[in-house]
Amino acid sequence: MDHLTIVMKTCGWLLVAGSVLLAFAPAQFVLKGKSPLGDNGVTHYFLAFSASLNLVWGMLLLVAAQDPAWAMQSALPCAIGFATLSAWRIPLCRNPDVVATLGKAPMAEVWIFALLAVYFLYSCLQI
Repeated sequence: MDHLTIVMKTCGWLLVAGSVLLAFAPAQFVLKGKSPLGDNGVTHYFLAFSASLNLVWGMLLLVAAQDPAWAMQSALPCAIGFATLSAWRIPLCRNPDVVATLGKAPMAEVWIFALLAVYFLYSCLQI
């Protein structure tokens, strides 16, 4: 099993697991009209949207990891996805509300997502 396959499977499972965690609050909101995040429907709407995208991206990574040709084809979109995840967090991790709620986790994500973006970009350039 090559490195790209291992990274794709790991990222795939983390995205699938993350989608399940993200879906808890919207599911509770749908069932009860509120969740620990409050009763703001817009917040739950965007969490449900994010959970769905994470689920699909994770499942695509798991499937792509089974075929080396598809893994190589998927590397560039993954590089772009992780780069944008990193880039959005750069200004947001300094926002006082974000820091008060999430602490330093978004700053760590800047680096984690940037490293994943570089790794996937490097992988797709290996022809």
